[in-house]
Amino acid sequence: GLGQMQFVAADIRKPESIARAVQGSDGVVNLVGILKGDFEGVQARGAGDVATAAAAAGAGALVQVSAIGADPASASAYGRSKGEGEAAARRAFPHATILRPSIVFGREDQFVNRFAAMIASAPVVPVVRGVTRFQPVYVGDVARAVVAALAAPGQFGGQTFELGGPDVMSMRGLIDWIAAQTGQRPQIVDLPDAISAMIANFGFLPGAPITRDQWTMLQRDNVVAPGA
Repeated sequence: GLGQMQFVAADIRKPESIARAVQGSDGVVNLVGILKGDFEGVQARGAGDVATAAAAAGAGALVQVSAIGADPASASAYGRSKGEGEAAARRAFPHATILRPSIVFGREDQFVNRFAAMIASAPVVPVVRGVTRFQPVYVGDVARAVVAALAAPGQFGGQTFELGGPDVMSMRGLIDWIAAQTGQRPQIVDLPDAISAMIANFGFLPGAPITRDQWTMLQRDNVVAPGA
């Protein structure tokens, strides 16, 4: 077993706060991620500082939860900072395990629940980039992967794993599925890319905020890569 686990609050943009949080830990998990804001400070430098603190504390395992699409050369600030965070974590803690999930769903997730709320409150639901594909993964399964990596750093350390569920779904298919599961029958409308891009420039779609960076992320499928 892993023994006792604890969740400690820390300011990921303050290395001294991180150091206090991980002191005495045998294993460290960095779950911090944002969809807008200080990507560089939180997802890039922050990940490196967590890894540095974990190494200094003598932790035997580090799990960096990243995301599918993480790439220092990504066109989106989110994907770019996630990729830079992976690299920073590896520099400071070479045997870190990196996990890249697709969209994570669960009881209180901020993806499926956001769209469910929009579907329930609006007679017409606009869909942005309905062709983009996702591979939703259950939060409990992601947690099992985290625990497995913590428990066996000799087996999983230094490796990167992409995590996806059993079903690949388009954005439009996902919206249709949520509507069916919640018993709603709104009119669902696929927006042309030109209109969606214009809306993203303003940063708002009725019922569902979307930033320009999120629009950029939607240009690529969010599924487990072949051979990953």
